[in-house]
Amino acid sequence: LLGTRIKTIACLYLAQTLADLPRTACELSLLLFDPVPGNLHTQAQCDVLGLTNARKSCDVASCGCLVRVLALYPHVALPSVTFHAPVLCSFPPTCQVEEEVTLGCHQAALQLDSLKDNPSSDLASALSFLRIRRWLL
Repeated sequence: LLGTRIKTIACLYLAQTLADLPRTACELSLLLFDPVPGNLHTQAQCDVLGLTNARKSCDVASCGCLVRVLALYPHVALPSVTFHAPVLCSFPPTCQVEEEVTLGCHQAALQLDSLKDNPSSDLASALSFLRIRRWLL
């Protein structure tokens, strides 16, 4: 499954839903680009009851069918007042996890339009697409 930005949270919820499936029934791979649940930075930190998307979605450690994960985090932070604080997730110990920081800022780090005419004009997007391609092959 591929999720970008807030859609990564749907991928994580699906992994939680499939948690009881054995690897023999399903092998799940997740590509999470800029996983942001839509919470403010402080909401997730103050959520002791685990009610925010940031707290509820980030633990997929019990998903037995999760075999591979690539999580890419653009390095330029958005202001704290935006609802785009990224989450770091818990994955199963048997899962092959690759978490990396990449160039760019949020959705600008994965723009196809800017690469059509001049691939060297948008280094952040070019590197993101190259990393994703290598993971898929």
